[in-house]
Amino acid sequence: METINDRIEVIVNELFEGNKAAFAKAIGLAPTAISSYLGKQRRSRPSVDMVINIVKVTGVSYSWLLTGEGAMMQQGAGITHGGDPPSPPPASITYYPSVSGAAGDIPFTEDNELEHLAMQVPTFEDCRLAVNVYGNSMAPGIKSGDIVLMSEWRERYIEWGKIYLVVTRSGHRVIKRLYQSDDEQCIECRSDNAEASPPFTVAKDDILHLYLVKGHISRDAM
Repeated sequence: METINDRIEVIVNELFEGNKAAFAKAIGLAPTAISSYLGKQRRSRPSVDMVINIVKVTGVSYSWLLTGEGAMMQQGAGITHGGDPPSPPPASITYYPSVSGAAGDIPFTEDNELEHLAMQVPTFEDCRLAVNVYGNSMAPGIKSGDIVLMSEWRERYIEWGKIYLVVTRSGHRVIKRLYQSDDEQCIECRSDNAEASPPFTVAKDDILHLYLVKGHISRDAM
């Protein structure tokens, strides 16, 4: 299976004529460190910062780099060795690499000032947001390290049995399947991996946002 490291090697070969040192310098990486990502001895996966730098410098598509899907290059983009990086095309999905779908105290709404980047994923144009998954309570379908793609749920009803990211007023974020609770004032949150995380309820008036999870990018595919 092709990985993100394979696609980085394609970038080096096609855009830098195979010059690994030039590629490393362009993205701010020590030339001696590039061997850990390329070739037969590669062991490391690129960090979020490295992915951002690769896209800024080369103009490749976030979607192609992360998943291998779609065109390799952004329209009208090219390598830049100085000045402002090429602007990415309008994208339907805003990815927050510092936010995870798990309990936490980082405020999260679409209009906040958290670090974010734009990405496009074919067939998921209706999604608007993406965050990381922390923990394996939704395994084996969604695993820790995956990126979930979602859109805000603005309906007055909930599609029971679907997977949602629930954001509470206290700042907690959980990815669970939602079901009707015996208590009309609450909803029941269930994990696919019930042994790791038993069901629990959340009061309806404690819910700040609901996001319907429509897909995910597996870490195994990167």
